[in-house]
Amino acid sequence: LCMEFPGQAAGQPRRLTDVPAALRGQAATVLRSVDRAGARFRAGGERLMELAAEVDQEVERGARRRAEEAVLAAEVEALERRLRDLQLEEADRQQRMESGVTQAMCEV
Repeated sequence: LCMEFPGQAAGQPRRLTDVPAALRGQAATVLRSVDRAGARFRAGGERLMELAAEVDQEVERGARRRAEEAVLAAEVEALERRLRDLQLEEADRQQRMESGVTQAMCEV
């Protein structure tokens, strides 16, 4: 059985018996396209997961760095307070020593 179909393109089946084979060929082409698209989708998803992991690591490193900086700042503040205390003690000792020298000179 040979029939012409309206709008029939070159390479299209010319007989009704050729239609199933042509449809199977087109289905195979579509399936290959779907497989390629799925592979690209999976590869893109995997890359997104890798990037998300990198971002998580950077955020964690940044948080750790900020925590370390906070600890260092607290330690520096404590050292500065201790230095001020020692300076006050030294000034007090110096004053007492000068008072003692002055008192000793007055007694002589």
